Amino acid sequence: MSGRRYFRKGGDNRTHQVHVFQADNEEDITRHLAVRDYLRTHSDDTQRYGELKESLARQFPRDIEAYMDGKDTFVKELETKALNWYNVSKDS
Repeated sequence: MSGRRYFRKGGDNRTHQVHVFQADNEEDITRHLAVRDYLRTHSDDTQRYGELKESLARQFPRDIEAYMDGKDTFVKELETKALNWYNVSKDS
């Protein structure tokens, strides 16, 4: 992703991940904040996302591409819901 740096801590036992965006990358910043805030307030989707990630991690423990492909449809739908929710809640 252009204008972003991604850092992980913990190696195989990752404990943290940090996304750092270029200040003028407003679209990606907004998208990530919307998903973060949406998941904090929509526990059903949070649980479904967590279960999907755990299932994919078991299925593809050494294949990050297959893991990411497995999340793709869910994440795109999640981003759409989150952005719609975020924009409505911002305007309220």
